[in-house]
Amino acid sequence: MPGTGQPLRGDRIHRSVTAFCPRCHETNPPLAQARRLSGVLLIRDDRVWLERGCPDHGLVRTLYDESPEILRYLEQWQAPTKQPASCCRTSSSTAICAAPVPGPTC
Repeated sequence: MPGTGQPLRGDRIHRSVTAFCPRCHETNPPLAQARRLSGVLLIRDDRVWLERGCPDHGLVRTLYDESPEILRYLEQWQAPTKQPASCCRTSSSTAICAAPVPGPTC
């Protein structure tokens, strides 16, 4: 006997995030007062959507990225300012600068 429930949507969870409700944020409150919501990045129909539940506005869904492949690429990229300088060696938790000359610090 076939089930009477709804078919699966086919969404894939990319990762969990913390986000703001854009409707609550429209009034431009100070950032410290803006409510932070749990949400997920979902891949649906070959696009990435940000979904979160707001107690005041319900489910809020916005387009986050038009391509899951580009998002994965961008998430792997690290800004040069966050990488240790070439004179530094890293341990598991810190970067130690070995050069006594003026220049980038770790």
